Amino acid sequence: MFVFYHTPYGSTIIDGQRIYGYLEKYPPVRVSWDVFRVNHPSLIEASYTPERLKMLFPNSEFPELCFTYGDLRYLSWEQMCALCKGFGIKTSRTNSERRRALRAFLKEHC
Repeated sequence: MFVFYHTPYGSTIIDGQRIYGYLEKYPPVRVSWDVFRVNHPSLIEASYTPERLKMLFPNSEFPELCFTYGDLRYLSWEQMCALCKGFGIKTSRTNSERRRALRAFLKEHC
């Protein structure tokens, strides 16, 4: 999971990594899901942009969509289908199963 520090300017060290504020000119830092849950009050989720997804998965195509892990519940059926196709996830036709598969994939790979 990619995160920023909760203040606009400033930084902190969590789990041996320096995490900068969301208005600093530094990219977000990748932390594990467990570290994010423990330090949730002082961290902000970074958005998954098409550029960041292309960097992580160079051979895939993604829609022009900017979302956070918490925003997955608000995505439409078409957006979830496009994300699942980009990640190579094959699920049934229901949104809840697609959402579960996307969350599991993001926790494991991002």
